[in-house]
Amino acid sequence: MAGAKNTTDQNISNFVNTSKGNWVYDSFFSIAYAFIAGGLVLVLMTTFTASYSSLIGSILGYCAAGVGIAMIGGYIFYTLSVAENQAKFTFGSIIYRLTPFITLLSIIFMSVYIIGTYLERISSGRVTGFYNVFTVISTIFVSLQVYILFRSSRTPKFREAGIMSNTSISATYLLSVINLIIVVTLGIALKYYSTDGYQNMISYPL
Repeated sequence: MAGAKNTTDQNISNFVNTSKGNWVYDSFFSIAYAFIAGGLVLVLMTTFTASYSSLIGSILGYCAAGVGIAMIGGYIFYTLSVAENQAKFTFGSIIYRLTPFITLLSIIFMSVYIIGTYLERISSGRVTGFYNVFTVISTIFVSLQVYILFRSSRTPKFREAGIMSNTSISATYLLSVINLIIVVTLGIALKYYSTDGYQNMISYPL
């Protein structure tokens, strides 16, 4: 049992090693960011094509990005919960540091849900003219959050203990709140307004 524990501790040490060029760490994050970047590019490429196949592509893109974000969030939880960090962080502080990832995954889940729910309406073009604009804006905000995560993951503090700076966490909180408002507004627009009804409201104001 002691030998197995020592092996596990050694594996943890190798994974969170702070030395630059650690191939395990670099490979893990390269795979995670490949999922995120590829997924977001796919979403942007399919945004302005309102066909069934392009919407399925958007869903796959969001799912790929979600996998990458979950990998990074899992890494943070992993490093904050190992023995040498348990004395430094409470459960509340761990949740605080994971919240940016949870909210980002929530935004992606909501985007997938909206596309899946209104797939027929979107693919037939019976959506407001703001649909594509809101989708692009939301994707840009997600990309900004991912950029903050990328910058944070290059710091020695993050490599050592999975810790993001308070500034980075606050910035991701702000972007998440704005993006949640955008996604919720998009969902409301798709639920209550068809193309004809919305255009009529604009063309013939009371």
